[in-house]
Amino acid sequence: GKLDELARALNDADSTMKKLTVEQQDLNRQIEETENALSQLGKSKISLSTLLADTKSLADAEARDRASLMSKFKSLRTDCENLKMRIDDEAEKKNDTLRLLSKAQADIQLWKSKYEVEALARIDELEGSKAKLCNRVAEAEETVESINTKVSATEKTKHRLEAELEDMELEYERTHAAAVITEKRARNFDKVVGEWKCKADDLMSELEACNSECRNYSAEVYRL
Repeated sequence: GKLDELARALNDADSTMKKLTVEQQDLNRQIEETENALSQLGKSKISLSTLLADTKSLADAEARDRASLMSKFKSLRTDCENLKMRIDDEAEKKNDTLRLLSKAQADIQLWKSKYEVEALARIDELEGSKAKLCNRVAEAEETVESINTKVSATEKTKHRLEAELEDMELEYERTHAAAVITEKRARNFDKVVGEWKCKADDLMSELEACNSECRNYSAEVYRL
């Protein structure tokens, strides 16, 4: 009886040992799989950390580019406002020139009438002066016509500059809207801003040329 019990106990112990062995192998396999998973998670964490750092760096760079573009836009808007003020000054100078032309024409008519009245008493004496005055009147009329033509050209130039300014503002608004949608391409607008700046500089040069012409016209009128 005891031998049978001992045999059964040995069989049970052997069976239990085999089960434990199987369970241990299964646990070892699970531990190995867990370690592999942890290794992969560690690599993924490093990769995600690098990607996060790169994304943050890119976002910071884009923020700096946006701030730079906004600063350049404000500077360009200031330049445009200054250019509009210059155009207004040009218009005022044109009105002053027209007033000077009107005064010159009135003075010419006054001197013409004066010499014609005095000629009734001194026809022989004033005949030569009258001829000279008629020549001056003809020259003055030609000068007035020339100045009127130049003033008209200046007015057309002013309208063209105003139209170009409006086009520049519309172009900037379209470009700015595109920049909001495609923020990652903000750096490319430096070239566009540079082209606007060059256009603004060209307009400033043309405006300075117009101012110079107006000063020359004013000088011509004063000489009359």
